[in-house]
Amino acid sequence: MSAVNCRSPVAGLVEQADNSKAVIPAKAGIQSNNDAQRRCAHVLLDPRSCSTMSRVGDDKEMRNLPIVAISATTLDIMRIVFTILVCLLATVPFAVLHAADDAPEKTDTATAPATDVLAPYTTLKLAVTGTVDQVIDPVTLRLQDGTLIRLIAIDIPGTESDPPGPIAAQAYDLAAKTALNKTYHFYQMRNQTVTKTRFGHVLALAVDRTTGQSLQDELLRYGLARVWDGDNTDFDLTWSMNMEDKARNVGSGLWADDAPTRVFTAQTLPVTAIGQLNVVTGRIMSVVTLDNDMYLTLTEQGMKGFSIKLPNALRPVMARQNFDPFALNGQIIRARGPVKAQHGGMIVIDHLWQLEVLPMTFMPKTQDAATIDAQQVDTP
Repeated sequence: MSAVNCRSPVAGLVEQADNSKAVIPAKAGIQSNNDAQRRCAHVLLDPRSCSTMSRVGDDKEMRNLPIVAISATTLDIMRIVFTILVCLLATVPFAVLHAADDAPEKTDTATAPATDVLAPYTTLKLAVTGTVDQVIDPVTLRLQDGTLIRLIAIDIPGTESDPPGPIAAQAYDLAAKTALNKTYHFYQMRNQTVTKTRFGHVLALAVDRTTGQSLQDELLRYGLARVWDGDNTDFDLTWSMNMEDKARNVGSGLWADDAPTRVFTAQTLPVTAIGQLNVVTGRIMSVVTLDNDMYLTLTEQGMKGFSIKLPNALRPVMARQNFDPFALNGQIIRARGPVKAQHGGMIVIDHLWQLEVLPMTFMPKTQDAATIDAQQVDTP
């Protein structure tokens, strides 16, 4: 039989079943009750501090003393451990929750772009999403799944020429560098009247899914494209017009003074401009009605000079938009479209987006001749 020798300084009391304090008489060669409690009350706190020694005698009551002392001590320790666990359980979830709140949200930009990046396009309809596998020409892309995309609402001079013109070559290089092997969202207007070309090309605005940058805007920004909705999709061109204006104001690309595009007056308009897509700027000298069509003349020669035609079919649209052609008399305008060989040269306005009213400070009031930014390209 052995007893436990503990070096703990804490002394405990042995409780009997009737909760009275037991007094155990000391016997020769046997540890006293207080000594046993003092040495063994907290044996579980540090078991390594205890050692065994020989017990003398065969006292049954003393034989059970260490067991009773350990049991009482165990209850105290369990209370302490329980209290510590309660505290830990109360604080750990709080710390974990706050750590989760403070941790930055991880976003996979390859699959989930920032919401604000694509915010400008939320009013549009997402037609196709795909990775650009080939840039066929500056306005035609092939996706990895074989889908063909035609960039909507822009025209690039010289694209259909063989070989391509210098502007088209630069536009191709920019498109390939910008879009190749990148994933794009291709948007259309929700009420877009024409969604595909007769060859099956999807007509859409190409938007980089990660950066939110439109490929059309990049080409316009560098002056390598001009706004033109030749497919009559009724696409909203307001933003594109602004991008084109910025490039023109700084003389970029096809708007540069040394570009193969020249500025003509109405009187010196070359024959080569006939049938070509042009952007014309001038002051309206008169508004004439002829056979239910309206003409805005840009020279003092009237109908014999350069003019802008507003066909009778456009009247319902003008009425809905409160557009009064007579109010334009004396105003500075910019018109775009193929130049026809009627009168002294003419552009027909089929859609009001082809006609812009510019600030009066855009051109000196004394200028009465039209100027033509003539890019010699095939009409789309």
